Amino acid sequence: MKIGGLQKTSMIDFPGTVSAVIFTLGCNFLCPYCHNHHLLGSSHPPHTLPTPDEICRFLQKRRNVLDGVVISGGEPTVQGNELLTFCGRLKSQGYKVKLDTNGSDPEILGQLLRLRLIDYVALDLKADPHSYPEDICAVELARRIPECVEILAENGIPHEFRVTCVHPFITSDSFAAILKTVNKGSKIFLQSANLESVLRPSFFAPNGPGRPLSNREIESLQIQAITAGRPCHIR
Repeated sequence: MKIGGLQKTSMIDFPGTVSAVIFTLGCNFLCPYCHNHHLLGSSHPPHTLPTPDEICRFLQKRRNVLDGVVISGGEPTVQGNELLTFCGRLKSQGYKVKLDTNGSDPEILGQLLRLRLIDYVALDLKADPHSYPEDICAVELARRIPECVEILAENGIPHEFRVTCVHPFITSDSFAAILKTVNKGSKIFLQSANLESVLRPSFFAPNGPGRPLSNREIESLQIQAITAGRPCHIR
């Protein structure tokens, strides 16, 4: 499995759990506002990257400090069966595992759930789940996202949906489609975009199509969700 980085301790990435965060290399999306775009490719010199064995040895030493491991990215599910194997190793060490995913691989997500290799899922919804723009991903990938949402609802695993609030992807209408798609009991978190270092700066140029939603607009979306009886929080 290709690992691009390690955050040794986090108090905020895994609800109620002191965790390490592992960042995998490679992603099948090209979100203009991506701030982890250094992880999108896999061209880093191999000797500069931690190996799964090195990560597991580190985690073994931290069993008295850490309770969980977050696997983020990039997009972890592009690692395929290597992700399943790695999650199995983490579980054998006694760790709870959280997966951060863009929801583009229902097969891998389903296998992780059936094998009980993960304990929590955070799925990013970047637009109307049934109408992702090509600025984010290819059409064939977008078609898989509603299936992943349904899998989470049917499985009952603790999960959340994260919505990065960027125009034109997130509007009142697209957010209404998100609310209609996700399970009524699912937690939804609205978050601002970090524009300090993005994949496509031109997208957010003065004459570009993109802009972060204002605090007032984000609060309006939260009210929209709460009015619809949905648990929704702002990060």
